[in-house]
Amino acid sequence: MTNRKTRNIHIRLTTKIDRVTLDNFKNIAKEHAGNCSLFFHVYDETGNGKLIRSGVIKICPDEIFMEHARVAFGEENVWVEG
Repeated sequence: MTNRKTRNIHIRLTTKIDRVTLDNFKNIAKEHAGNCSLFFHVYDETGNGKLIRSGVIKICPDEIFMEHARVAFGEENVWVEG
């Protein structure tokens, strides 16, 4: 559950993520615009990772948004940072 102190949302994904999932997520994020930054932890097949902060999308991490994100990327791959 999120609250007013949530500042950042983190999502872990791999470079094998499909375009449809990303496009659907982008649409959901636009519907939940807010003040929280969104960070993607992107890993390739060898396990090398890169942290990418979305420069355009800021979100309101309400329960509906978080549910969509966790369904799209997996419960363990979505977390909040206070």
